[in-house]
Amino acid sequence: MHLQLTGTSHKSAPVEVREKLAFGKHQFADSFRLLRSRYGVRECVILSTCNRIEIYTGSEQPLRETIELFLQEFHNLPASAISHCLFHRSNDQAVRHLLGVSAGLDSMIVGEAQILGQVSEAHRLAQEHKAVGPILDRLFRQALSTGKRARTETEINRGAVSISHAAVELARQIFGDLTGRRALLIGAGEMSEITARLLASGGVGKILVASRTRERSEELAGQFGGEAMAYEDFPKAMVSADIVICSTSAPHAIIRHQDVRQVVHARRARPLFIIDMAVPRDVEAEVGDLDNVFLFNIDDLRGVVEKNLAERNKEIGKVEAIIQEEIERFIGWFRSLEVVPVLTELNRKLEAIRRAEIEMSARKLAHLSEKDRQTVEIVTQGIIKRILKHPMAHLKAEAQSGNGHAHLETLRALFDLEQYSETADEPVPDEDILREAPA
Repeated sequence: MHLQLTGTSHKSAPVEVREKLAFGKHQFADSFRLLRSRYGVRECVILSTCNRIEIYTGSEQPLRETIELFLQEFHNLPASAISHCLFHRSNDQAVRHLLGVSAGLDSMIVGEAQILGQVSEAHRLAQEHKAVGPILDRLFRQALSTGKRARTETEINRGAVSISHAAVELARQIFGDLTGRRALLIGAGEMSEITARLLASGGVGKILVASRTRERSEELAGQFGGEAMAYEDFPKAMVSADIVICSTSAPHAIIRHQDVRQVVHARRARPLFIIDMAVPRDVEAEVGDLDNVFLFNIDDLRGVVEKNLAERNKEIGKVEAIIQEEIERFIGWFRSLEVVPVLTELNRKLEAIRRAEIEMSARKLAHLSEKDRQTVEIVTQGIIKRILKHPMAHLKAEAQSGNGHAHLETLRALFDLEQYSETADEPVPDEDILREAPA
């Protein structure tokens, strides 16, 4: 059995290529159907995000060329447009890659949390379309477990690593609990919207929005149950606000020292937190010298982000240790699968011998009652299980350590076993011997 990954990411392809290879939610049904019907792929999971498109497969034979052809056909692209941007991983390396992705080590921002949900969604969609089998199901469950361990056992996802997150983190340092605080957004662009969402999720009670474009102010305020106000009225709103976020495209400062000095007097010593995200700056630097005013500009926020990223990078070694543990667990289980066909065939052959011997002794056993016949069945089956228990356990252990192939060949020769056939009938080896390793 081969585990394989074919894909591309922000590390190997520009966005112009990634967007051509991306899969929309409405395309998964057709993609899985095509992979099964035309390309014969039995197990498949597609992980498609803005930063990566990765296809994981489990099959009897390597599928590198097959998946490349599928991508070309499904997206109607020539080989020359994508082949140079694709990377390939097999078996151990495919496992290592997915576990690293799930843990956040392969993200643009180390430790980001969103990828864990995306891996979970990819697994769910494959299950929904019956594209995932036992191997990829086990792999993706272990990847999710690894991602959760990385985030609970290390500090890989601690601290703000975006400008907006840094702004909210600083606000918490000033006020502690943000519940019930009033926030004023001056400017209603993308940065203000992201910050507003974070403030709302942090418990801020009221969000006021002032923008030169009234429609945009109303739209943004409406998303968070806030209030839109006239742009020229924002100085009055600063008297009651606790947090002021400035992000306009004005060519000069719109919040001046003399204006804020009057605001401070009216606030009666209540602290005022101002974040200036604009370039050029919206707030005169001297505003930060006023009593009870905490002013931070874009460079201050970047400093917070860089410090937090440095702290996250210190945790990479701990996360890699977790990944290595999980890889060894999965690979041990994965390697043990190679013994299943041989043990199935051995169990089948010995069961056939047992039945044949009982049939040959049928006349001698004719006097037995039905209950006694059942006892003979149970006893003879038990003898076979007890004889095979240690050899099976030993063989499985050897396979998990990577030394199973020679032992399998010896077993085939000793018992004259046929090569395993997928259409072969049961019985299968004893479940106590072949049960999965603990998840």
